Amino acid sequence: MGRRQWDEPMSYHGLLSTYVEQTTTHGVRKIISSRHPARKLFWITVFLCSLGGCCYHCSYLIANYVANPKATITQEKDADFAEFPSLTVCNLNVIKKAYAQSYFDMASAKNKAKGNTTVKPTSKCYQSEKDLVRQSAIDLSDTWLSLGVTKDNLSRFGHKAEDLIIQCTYNSNDCWSNGTSYRVDITQVTSPIFGLCHTLSVKNNLTDQPASVKRGGTTQGTF
Repeated sequence: MGRRQWDEPMSYHGLLSTYVEQTTTHGVRKIISSRHPARKLFWITVFLCSLGGCCYHCSYLIANYVANPKATITQEKDADFAEFPSLTVCNLNVIKKAYAQSYFDMASAKNKAKGNTTVKPTSKCYQSEKDLVRQSAIDLSDTWLSLGVTKDNLSRFGHKAEDLIIQCTYNSNDCWSNGTSYRVDITQVTSPIFGLCHTLSVKNNLTDQPASVKRGGTTQGTF
């Protein structure tokens, strides 16, 4: 019956009536099938509200899609002035060699004063010469940790600025020359890993602010 009904020629009114009766659109079939006017009015209201909400949601999504930029334009712009970076100089040896030797002498004198001059008894197990040397060697890092890593020890026994900085020039001039519009300040920075470090910063004498440079290069920096 269904195929025969669709095979027969139908008018536009018949096609519309068949669609309304068989469609799954929310509320349309209820509007046609309802006999009471109040029910028809209710389903008409529900259908119109659903259609309005669907249209509003679609328009909201389309508006958001259109509002988002379709392309991103980036432009590089070089800075006219750049702040000169600070330089930090450290030494891998946390303490100076001269102090390390004096500390070893002092530790040896303390052991002698305590009377620890007896020779250790010979071990029954055989030990190679390499093992004996390794056991007798003193690790400088362990020695330094036994002293206690404090700012006072780092400042007293660490490498000074004059020990690390052999020569310093800025803008092809000596860093500590007089009569220039800039100066080079050295600040001590203590670190338990790197020891006593020194930070060099170039400042303007007039503004007391970090110096700025227009361009880089070996002739514009600090050595």
